[in-house]
Amino acid sequence: MRWTGEYPQTDTYADLLPGEYDLTVNMQAFWEDRRVSLAVNGAAVGNPVTVGTGDLGEFTWRVPADVIGDGRHTQITLNYDAVIVPREVGQSGDPRRLAIAVDFFRLRRL
Repeated sequence: MRWTGEYPQTDTYADLLPGEYDLTVNMQAFWEDRRVSLAVNGAAVGNPVTVGTGDLGEFTWRVPADVIGDGRHTQITLNYDAVIVPREVGQSGDPRRLAIAVDFFRLRRL
């Protein structure tokens, strides 16, 4: 599991076979709910989701084949609406900018 938030979005890259996929991300927000959207190869995919602070939750988007293209060096981008610095909200002395924790990505070719 890794926290995101240092940058305005988090990018992950994968080499995939061409085709349509379901992408599932297991994540949790820090301090307050976050609005998270997905882009693949620069194209917005599906609708944004609200990620809560309580527990890790799985969120799934359908990624069309035309967005995957040839599948080489596929860029998967999670965009979030804000970040919180724990030190600034009195939660701890941690100076990091935190948005969401990501436990895993799962890609399932359809």
